[in-house]
Amino acid sequence: MYHPHLKKLIAKHLADSKEKGRALDSLLNDISKSFYQLDKEKKTAEKTSRQKQKQIEATATRLKKLNDNLDAKIKNRTKELEDMALFPMANPNPIFRIRLNGEVVLQNPAASQMKQVEYLEKKYSIKQFLKKIVTTIRNDGSFDINANNKRYQFFHKYLPDVGVINIYAADVTETHTLRVQLQDHLTRLRNFLETTDDAYFITYANHPEKNVVTSRWRYFFGFDLQSSTDLFADKAKTIVETKSGEHRQLLRTLKVGDRINLRYQAKNKINGQTFWLSEVVTKQYDIALDDIVISGRITDITKEQEISMKVQESEQRFRSLIDAAPMMVWVSNEENRVTYSNKAMKAFLGYDLEHMKDYKDFMKMIHPEDRQKAIFEWNKHIRKRKIMTSEFRIKSVFGKYHAIYEKAVPRYYNNGQFAGYIGAYFDLTVEKEYQQTLSLEKQKLEILTKNSPDIIFLLNDKGRIDYVSPTVNRILGYQTDFMIGKPFFDFMCRECHNQLTKMKWLTSLKSTKNHFEYRMQKKSGDLIWMESSIRAVQENGEKKILMYNRDINQAKISEFALRESEQKYRGLFENMQLGVLEVDLNEKIQWTNKSFEQILGYSFSQLKGKIASKMFLADQRSQKTMQGVKRTRTDKRETIYEIQMKRKNGEIRDVVISGSPIIDFEGKVKGSIGIHWDVTEIRKLERMVEEEKTLRQRAIMKATIRAEEQQRELIGHELHDEVGHVLTYTSLFLQMLTQNESVRPEQINKAHQQVEHALQELKRISRNLVPPALIDLGLKEAIIELFNQYTELRGLHFDIQYNPSDFTNINMDVKKNLYRMIQELVSNTHKHAKARTVRLTIRKEKDNIQLEYFNDGKTFNPNRIKKGAGFESIQNRVYFYNGTFHVYSSKQDGNRFIIELPLKNILQHD
Repeated sequence: MYHPHLKKLIAKHLADSKEKGRALDSLLNDISKSFYQLDKEKKTAEKTSRQKQKQIEATATRLKKLNDNLDAKIKNRTKELEDMALFPMANPNPIFRIRLNGEVVLQNPAASQMKQVEYLEKKYSIKQFLKKIVTTIRNDGSFDINANNKRYQFFHKYLPDVGVINIYAADVTETHTLRVQLQDHLTRLRNFLETTDDAYFITYANHPEKNVVTSRWRYFFGFDLQSSTDLFADKAKTIVETKSGEHRQLLRTLKVGDRINLRYQAKNKINGQTFWLSEVVTKQYDIALDDIVISGRITDITKEQEISMKVQESEQRFRSLIDAAPMMVWVSNEENRVTYSNKAMKAFLGYDLEHMKDYKDFMKMIHPEDRQKAIFEWNKHIRKRKIMTSEFRIKSVFGKYHAIYEKAVPRYYNNGQFAGYIGAYFDLTVEKEYQQTLSLEKQKLEILTKNSPDIIFLLNDKGRIDYVSPTVNRILGYQTDFMIGKPFFDFMCRECHNQLTKMKWLTSLKSTKNHFEYRMQKKSGDLIWMESSIRAVQENGEKKILMYNRDINQAKISEFALRESEQKYRGLFENMQLGVLEVDLNEKIQWTNKSFEQILGYSFSQLKGKIASKMFLADQRSQKTMQGVKRTRTDKRETIYEIQMKRKNGEIRDVVISGSPIIDFEGKVKGSIGIHWDVTEIRKLERMVEEEKTLRQRAIMKATIRAEEQQRELIGHELHDEVGHVLTYTSLFLQMLTQNESVRPEQINKAHQQVEHALQELKRISRNLVPPALIDLGLKEAIIELFNQYTELRGLHFDIQYNPSDFTNINMDVKKNLYRMIQELVSNTHKHAKARTVRLTIRKEKDNIQLEYFNDGKTFNPNRIKKGAGFESIQNRVYFYNGTFHVYSSKQDGNRFIIELPLKNILQHD
């Protein structure tokens, strides 16, 4: 079937001659097919061009966005994986990962040094040990082992999903040693206190588990810590002399640092036995536990009280006979039988000596160790009728032995006959106890001074050393004898001496404690820091100075180092251009630098102690972000995030924060520090760039539409000027033939040549729309074909330098765009430059593809060139790939056009 346009022409020219129509039917049928094919290809090309352009733009946008997100995720994940991979290997503590059969999957360098371990007093190789315990640690927990002469605590965590067990070891050697030493000291102290006849107690207001009461407490009151919920309330109920409420009121009103002495009578709630007790109570503040501590000592003064009462009774009953003698008196006859004993003796022994049948009954009351000696001395003196003195222990009516000093004087009648003895017992129990107590206190003092970490000095009022504890040899290197009698100031640094002398520290001392810090000189000449607790005391009526000097040299060194580190830390952040904010766990502001104050418009005095989130967070989104950041910092992890913060004047700022938790020496999070970067202006620029990008994309679309319209116009003109003229000529020629009665073969050949020429033009136009060589043979062949067309039609000479292997991974869309740009440059050269030679060089460099186009035609000013739709199309195609387009024109060098496209934007990706 003929093309409608061609059908009209045929009908017009063949209306009068059917024979001529048959001769040309075959030729015209071919022409008609070409018209149909041209329409079809033209529509397909236009449709394909529109779809491809939209797909290219959408795909490019998505790929860029996905590529940016993927790059960020890959970097973050890579950094996270690198940190996680390095953590176990860099950890100084041993780390194991084992399977359920005990096989070691992973061990860090510290773990590989463990060869042999001791567990439950048995030794194993590390492999044997892991196989032994793997069956018992399916849950999370910990246990202790010994390895490499150290004590380790193994924390294990079972991971059922992967079937492995992670073991993290911590060196607890020092902690274990200190714990054992502390327990040993506490045990020895408790054992020592248990050997005394006094009851000792220590109670805490908020830590009842720390309370300590010696066993003597139960002896006095009939209960202990295990059987009492309120120690002092239950004790008050046993008091019989005073009201329990008054006793408790005294303890309630006791202030921290005070000390009181109580005296009362208590009745054991179990056996009913009563005691007279003297109690010394002190109230102190425990800094370590942040708690109030009440401690004290309870002494049994029953005997002293009873003696005092007996003496009072004796004075009242026998004042007329004996001048209030505080003694027990007895009188015996010549037969050595007691005829009289005073009330004190009777009260002490519980019976009258005159009723005793035999002295052997009395001897039973004497302590077994003293009995033989007492009998010997009595018999020795009684035979000689001399004054007798003796010391022994005798059991009282209460069942307790008392130390007795006995003195007996012989009596004579007027005629000189021996009448017997008159004797007195002096109870030395209290004195003996005082002596024992004094001896015990002396021993305790010696133990304390020898083992105390402090140096104890006793100075006279002239500042000379009367006493120094042996600890001085360990700390300062001096012998105690060397320092006795020397001025204390000789062992201080001169600077400290001058400073303390100005303070008149010795003369200004009060009874309360005074604390000073100064440096003392060691025997080696080195100076060390000492902390001195000083108190004025009285000894034999003389004023003395008691000093407890503690070695704080290491603490001072650490303090100075901490101050220096703190100064460096503050100085570092003070000079930063970024804002720095430090907060505690409750988000209270601890410190800021000047840059942070400038960002938000506050001074540090306005911020210190305020809650950061309440002052700065601008909206709920920022508050929600900060909640997630808090949880992350609780896990001791760093964070980088962006929020909006509110300035003092209400202005909202975009801030990027790099936050890090602050961890103390115990590994606990005590706050956080954040570095703040004000990116408000950057975000504004980004929004402007996005807006500009949108405008640019609109411009690209507009230029593309203009280029397509121009291309359509060009195709229309070429169809009209080339194909249309040929067909019109052919139509006129055929019309002449139809009017001619005889048609010669050469005339038909001429018409056939014209039709062939029209077909060639149609193919050329079709190749310009969709060059088949680009798809079938490649970019280079398509360019050569393009150059050949212009060589044949316009007489231009072309030279091309191009290596096809450079475009192995370049996708077809990029090649089409390069082809269109070259096509546009060749078209402009033909239309405007009037050049004779064109040289094209395409080469692959390190980071880009470079296209250099040269012609020797008319030069021009690149800054004043009129940029039409074709030129703008080149720029937009280059801009799409983030490339560059430069134009150079001079009479010496001709016209050069250089296009560079980054490889990363044009390479194919799977």
